[in-house]
Amino acid sequence: MKLKIMSQRNAENASKYLTEKTSIISIVGLDDENAHFFNNPNLDKIFRMRFYDLESDFKIDNVKYRAPIQSDFNGLKKFIDSLDCDTLIVHCGAGQSRSAGVAAAINEYLNLGYDIFGDKRYSPNGTVYKCCLNELGIAKSKDYFEEVFNASPQIDVYVSNDEIDER
Repeated sequence: MKLKIMSQRNAENASKYLTEKTSIISIVGLDDENAHFFNNPNLDKIFRMRFYDLESDFKIDNVKYRAPIQSDFNGLKKFIDSLDCDTLIVHCGAGQSRSAGVAAAINEYLNLGYDIFGDKRYSPNGTVYKCCLNELGIAKSKDYFEEVFNASPQIDVYVSNDEIDER
């Protein structure tokens, strides 16, 4: 399976031109509108996730933003295990942090061999990565996270998750 990380805009555009069976993991913020994909016969399944691109809670002008928590990732393993596609697109707003964290965990789970942490285009969100690993049943030590991210990701915050959207 090919694993592609991209921005929401690029994923929406790519959905028009899919030439092989493709599934999408679509990540948007809690207040953002869902991504819109073209009705393409090669678009198999869409798994929608909602969380902000934060490592920990954040407050500005008396508005509190919640980082992802474990329950945001409920259903991800079931979705990944159900895939029968040639390509998996993982997108978030910019295609650099949230999507890279999800893709890095999926890469490990499926042993795909991509070097997402070594690719300078991406800066995987550590909290997202850790929550994905937990959902996929992959254990990593606290030392591992401190080495990779120079800090332990926080996961004691808020979540939201949409159901699998099968086409």
